[in-house]
Amino acid sequence: MKKFMVTMVLFSVFGLLSCGTTAGAANDGASSPSSPIEPTTPEEKEFQQVYEAYESSIILEGAKNYSVVKGDTLSSIAFKSYGSKNGFFFPLIMLASQDVVLDPDLIEVGMALSIPDLDRNLADAKAREAIKSFLKDIAAVYEKKGDRRSMQSREGLINLSDSL
Repeated sequence: MKKFMVTMVLFSVFGLLSCGTTAGAANDGASSPSSPIEPTTPEEKEFQQVYEAYESSIILEGAKNYSVVKGDTLSSIAFKSYGSKNGFFFPLIMLASQDVVLDPDLIEVGMALSIPDLDRNLADAKAREAIKSFLKDIAAVYEKKGDRRSMQSREGLINLSDSL
């Protein structure tokens, strides 16, 4: 009986260690720009296509790093980073962080996001025009999602794009 218990404890410890190692390795790979994450849903594929179309259009110089904490949403991160009236700039954070997460509704604690300098991007005419188009393209993806929250985000993104 003693051998059985020791064997079970060893298997349990081995299982915990191997799961921890696997999760860490996957997380490290996901946060590396050289190994982008693969889309797993139709929405993620659509988001990825939009990000790829605009990834070279924004200015990343001066971007800040942010680690997602419990209770964060991309809108709340945008509010904290860009001011209380700029929560709908969250797609800009997604564009700069596409190697970490594709769907803005699927962020997780610990994800390392890049927060582009909003003022710098809006001051640059080329980046500003790209952001206007980008927000409308992201709004179109939200329209396809179709749920109530997505439709609210869609409206907010279109209104913001029109105001730029």
